[in-house]
Amino acid sequence: MTDILAGLAVGGAGLLLALPHRPSRRRIASIRATPPTAGGRLARRAFRAVTRSSRTGAAVAALLGALSGAAMAGPVAALVCGTYSGFGAYLVFRRRSARRAGRLRAGTLDAVTALADELQAGLAPSRALGHVWPQLVGTGVARRAAPGPVVPGDPAAVLATDPERARADITARLAVAWQLAAVTGAPLADLLGRLQTELSERERLRRAAAAQTAGNRVTAALLALLPLAGIGLGYAIGADPLHLLWHTGIGAGCAVVALLLQFAGVAWTLRLTRTDGEVPA
Repeated sequence: MTDILAGLAVGGAGLLLALPHRPSRRRIASIRATPPTAGGRLARRAFRAVTRSSRTGAAVAALLGALSGAAMAGPVAALVCGTYSGFGAYLVFRRRSARRAGRLRAGTLDAVTALADELQAGLAPSRALGHVWPQLVGTGVARRAAPGPVVPGDPAAVLATDPERARADITARLAVAWQLAAVTGAPLADLLGRLQTELSERERLRRAAAAQTAGNRVTAALLALLPLAGIGLGYAIGADPLHLLWHTGIGAGCAVVALLLQFAGVAWTLRLTRTDGEVPA
């Protein structure tokens, strides 16, 4: 029974940490209305630090899984539970990062399209850029009624050094077009129209490539879950596979070799199926 609990301990460490945390509006309002204590502020900072980086979150999940496995079934269980917890949390965080990158790219592409349309309609470049600037450099939400000036004096320099890797290629191309129009006097509307067409085609190809590799990713996920099916089959026929893995030298060696082979295969599959424009977490 202890061995089974050690196998299940991986879920609590990885899933609770990696699942999206979306409190309700009422909960957010109550939290904001209550003055935070020193301990509360420290806990919030720690939670944000853990969930902000996939590597940090995976390390914490691996530590929790290893501690749970060690407490229940010894060092081999600690190694296996820690490895699975960390890798599972990393995959969840990686998926969340990919979704966020997709939203950022879509918002930035929409902003470029809106900017090109407004320039084609005859709006002044500085005013048109002011309409979409928060969407270009912010979180993907346009704010047309933003109070005060929002565009810096040299927008091309800001766009060229965008820290968001997910959309950096888009903002860098926009910066080149803006700088070219400012230096040579070329029509910015025509430049952005061509840029928008090229970016839309690249995004379409990127999504098509992601759709074509989706089947390979599903196959890799199923193969990664096969060891769990084998353990379940062992218990179904009356054996005790976890005891063999945790408490015998042969089982420990098999567990280590299996971990190396399995995660090398999963990592290689993720590398092969990574599409152009996808940001590694």
